[in-house]
This record gives sequence, C-alpha cells and structure tokens, in this order.
Amino acid sequence: MKKTLSLIIAFVTVAGLISLSWIFERYPPGLTSDLASPDFNQACESSVSQQPLDSNGELTVSVWNIYKQQNVGWKTELTRLLDSSELVLLQEASLTTPLKSFFAERPGHATMVRAFTGFEIANGVLDVAAVPATDICAQLTTEPLIRLPKSTLVASYPLSNGESLLVVNLHSVNFSWGLETYTAQLKGAAKALAAHQGPVIVAGDFNTWREGRIQLVNKMMAEFGLKEVKYQLDERSQVFGFPLDHIFYRGLHLESAQAWQTQASDHNPIQARFSLM
Repeated sequence: MKKTLSLIIAFVTVAGLISLSWIFERYPPGLTSDLASPDFNQACESSVSQQPLDSNGELTVSVWNIYKQQNVGWKTELTRLLDSSELVLLQEASLTTPLKSFFAERPGHATMVRAFTGFEIANGVLDVAAVPATDICAQLTTEPLIRLPKSTLVASYPLSNGESLLVVNLHSVNFSWGLETYTAQLKGAAKALAAHQGPVIVAGDFNTWREGRIQLVNKMMAEFGLKEVKYQLDERSQVFGFPLDHIFYRGLHLESAQAWQTQASDHNPIQARFSLM
C-alpha cells in the first residue's frame, strides 16, 4: 500500500513539474559567493586561503536537503547544523529574501550553484564553510523528463595537515528510470575525483530510490577508494525502503555520524565528524 501511494505521489509530482517547467529559466553553469547580490556569471572561481577548514584536526560535515525552505522550522534546524559544523552542504536551497537575510547575519563563507531560476529566485546546491574555498566549480545536469537542471558544486579547502580536501556537493537527477543521465552526472563528479590525490568528501541527496542507482553510486565510489559513512543513529529519509542521502569519504578518519528526524524538510539532516589522518 505504501509503495502504491508513493508511486501515485511521484506520478502526480512529475506531471505537475512537467506542466510548470516552462516558467523556470535555465542557464549555463554558474556560481556565486555573494548571496546578497548574486550574478552567477562564473562557472569556476579560485582564491587564496591560508586558513584550514578543520578545527585542530577535527572536521564536522553536515548534509541537508532543505526543501526550498518550505517547511516551518528550517531556520532553527539550519542554525543547529551551522553551529555544530565546519562545513554544511545544502541541496534544494532557494535564494529567497529570508535565506539571504539569514546568512547576512551569520559568519561563514557561502557558495551557491544555480540550477535554475523560478519567479526570479535561484535554486540549487549551497556550501557554507568556516573558511573560503581555494577552488570552486559548478556543474549542471538536466533532468530528462521535466527538463530542469540539477546542480553539483565541487570545492577544495585547505587542511591543517597541509593537504587539500576535495568536496563534492551533489543533488542527483531524480525523475529518470533509466540510468543514462544519472550516470552522466556521476561522471562529471568523477572527473574531479580522478584529478585529486588527497582526502575527499562526496555527499548530498543522491536520490537513490532504487537498487540500480545505489549499485552505480557504490561502484563509482569504490573505484576512487571512497567509503560510505555508517551511522550510530540512522534516520535518513527513504523512498521505497532506500536511503536518499549519503556521505562518502577518503583520507579521513570517521569518528561518529548520525541522522535525525526533523519536520523542517522532507529530508532528514545527516552529520559526520572526522579527524585528519
């Protein structure tokens, strides 16, 4: 019964998105580190940063699909994540006036990749870090059915042991039963992984709602020596019995991880604490 209801909801959602997709504007890959006055004119940016992302060899990473801030309580939940993390990776961030105001009042360095714009509001993935990234790049992959892009943000951060941490914040293609487009998006991330020799975190909403997707993700991560985080408390959001959100890592020591329930989004946040090797 639950699976049938989920399928009906998914069908209605896809039909609605297809009918409304014409109102959304699509652009080439673009990112911004100025949420107050975003331009999204550059696909990649570089900067000089001497500050390490970790705090005395410890690094806490949080991952959350914030559901375009549609649910009550998102500010409280996001504040909790930011207060307890050196790095927060958001998916489905909607650059509304309340979100701009929220970040304007907080320390930290935010970078957003625009997936698309609707009603003059940009939507996409967003990184919030304790220090600036040294290199950041935007990637987009278009959903085959609804024709709206999903975004990926690839960033590098200095660590206190002299290494550079590569971070991939991924919001995977959702409305596609076949694996062609899903694979193409993962290959975009794989190019960044292949060019990096140090520690890595790949995390986000992978939309792994069927076995074929999970197998594909696990295969690619294993090829680059990444392991999946295991949780002491695992309340990750699921569809058809499969968890949607994941954190994979390499070159770091996992200390602890948890995923707890929230009503502030249709996804539950996940958090992992690492120490440097």
